Amino acid sequence: MDKAVELAKTSDSTIIILLVVMAIIVVVLIPVMKTVANIRANEKKQDYDREGLLIQVIQKNTEVNSALKTLIESGQKHCDTCKSE
Repeated sequence: MDKAVELAKTSDSTIIILLVVMAIIVVVLIPVMKTVANIRANEKKQDYDREGLLIQVIQKNTEVNSALKTLIESGQKHCDTCKSE
């Protein structure tokens, strides 16, 4: 009977120690999880910013291509006029 009581006391103290250790681990991991979440949020923001910049570059490129096409067409018309003279 004494062995059973000792075993119960040992088991209780072991369980309490494990619970304390788990609580400490959770408390320590909370700031780490927040930091990781902030890093991921910043990465997403940078991705969205890059995407917006890329869209702007594509729009400007389209405008430049359109202007160049117009310039080439007017140059070809001018060249045709020069050749006919």
